[in-house]
Amino acid sequence: STSNLLLCPINFFDILNLICPGLIAIIIIFGLSSFFKSKRHSGEWSSTVAVQKDKLMAKAKRISVILGVWGRANKLWDEKNIKETAKNTFLKLQASWEKRDYTEMQPLMVKSLYEEHVAQLDSMKARHEINKLEGLKLLDMQIVLVKNYYKDRKDEFTVWLQAQARDIIIDDRTSKKIRGDVGIGTFEEFWTLRREDNQWKLIKITQPEEGMSVLNQENFDAISTEGMVERVEDKAGGQKTKNLK
Repeated sequence: STSNLLLCPINFFDILNLICPGLIAIIIIFGLSSFFKSKRHSGEWSSTVAVQKDKLMAKAKRISVILGVWGRANKLWDEKNIKETAKNTFLKLQASWEKRDYTEMQPLMVKSLYEEHVAQLDSMKARHEINKLEGLKLLDMQIVLVKNYYKDRKDEFTVWLQAQARDIIIDDRTSKKIRGDVGIGTFEEFWTLRREDNQWKLIKITQPEEGMSVLNQENFDAISTEGMVERVEDKAGGQKTKNLK
């Protein structure tokens, strides 16, 4: 009766299922897909959010001019060296992540991040999961933030990178796929490396949702004189470099 219907709690999903059978399954699958795609190295999956490419390239061009000055004074700031270091760190980390063995990554990461990743891999081992990145290819990389301090141990830089891979989870007992991409997908991330013992070490991996704020941050230069900074400004144009003197 009508009175009984009013007394019974209405289940939204029951009504939805009556109206359109199968829609709930689609919603659940879409929701799970969105959840997994929001994670990487704090789980598995990477973000699909795209950065503002024009803004990014303008800042990268400016940083190239800055590093042309810094690199002449200190080879550690050489642009080619920085990009090569970031690329090697990226590729080695992906291989180590897939092997679930971070032995080779220990000297390339700060201790806190290394321990965090090892703990995640231990959890994956307990669940018999392997995160495979099939067909991994680095498509592009640009330096988007540089910070040059008096104290070398605070120096750091951030790169934006774009890569592609088929990102899947398999069971280490059966080698069967548990979940993941159907085909090759593209992802973007921001990687920050800090100077430690006169070498660059990875301190942070950030997804575009958070990492895009880097594009609005000023570069830092505590070493150059104001006159040197002004000359670089004139040559590079665009966003200013903050001089900490």
